[in-house]
Amino acid sequence: MKIIALLRQSLSQPVTSSTPACIVPDSAVVLQGRPVFVPDLGTGWQGQPVVALRIGRLGRDIAPGFAQRYVDAATVSLWLRLPDTDESLSAGLLAGMDSSLALGAWIPTVELGSEPVKVTTPVADLTVDYASEIAAAVTAVSRYMTLKMGDVILTAFAGQPLDLKPGIRVEASMAGREVLSIKIL
Repeated sequence: MKIIALLRQSLSQPVTSSTPACIVPDSAVVLQGRPVFVPDLGTGWQGQPVVALRIGRLGRDIAPGFAQRYVDAATVSLWLRLPDTDESLSAGLLAGMDSSLALGAWIPTVELGSEPVKVTTPVADLTVDYASEIAAAVTAVSRYMTLKMGDVILTAFAGQPLDLKPGIRVEASMAGREVLSIKIL
């Protein structure tokens, strides 16, 4: 499984061939139902809600019109980040940190349809143009690498970062269903 993160600060930024991206190791994923521990490294850790797509079939250089066929589910996730991750070194180091990504429960795309999807996080409610988000992200990533079943694309950050302190609970829902409920320790 590959986890490809498109480093966009919001869903309103278009995905282009110059959009920065990084590969997140699978050791970064926190198993569902497990708490997220704020690391001792540095100070001022933040949690960033992220819209994630799961790939359901093999593909390379996928055209925008066919991209939706390659995504079988979506969710909202929480990614631990340093406050200043705009610099590539910081973003790259953080992407390699163990237990820094809590994936939410997956909602099959057949249940989401092609209409815009409402995403609710602790910091923002937003509407995701789901079909165009899939087309842009899958097309951009598949240009450079083969997408395989189980790969995950983190499309963009959903709202403002959350200051993480032990004891808080982060919850998010997508299309009216709770997909993420994480306790911070």
